[in-house]
Amino acid sequence: MLPFSKEFMEQLTIQNLVQTVMTQNSSFENEFHIIEDDEMKSCSEAEQLDWLHDIERKGKSKKSLIELLFHRGEYLVNLRKAKELKIKEELEQSKIAVEAIRSTPQNRPLSSRQVVHDDVQSNEKSIRG
Repeated sequence: MLPFSKEFMEQLTIQNLVQTVMTQNSSFENEFHIIEDDEMKSCSEAEQLDWLHDIERKGKSKKSLIELLFHRGEYLVNLRKAKELKIKEELEQSKIAVEAIRSTPQNRPLSSRQVVHDDVQSNEKSIRG
């Protein structure tokens, strides 16, 4: 999605703005929105289409369309930031888990300086014996 200024959008026709909203829908993975009472609200695809067609038919102000585009742009940026944060947290958790596995005694390599005491060896022989 390309960033647009409000001045640029105000120069577009209502039909261009409606087409921009519909094109923008692909970024939202089946999430649709309209503007009611100056707030962005979730809705079904059919409700959004009705809302858009109503604006086109009645020649309503472009303000609602422009506001919707900007609200959705901000919403999309926040969604992407949240996803990036979640991915970073999951990556950090997996790194911690890997370090925990590596630090358990059975997973640590034996050092070349490890000494086996004679009494431990003799106990093993008597147990096997």
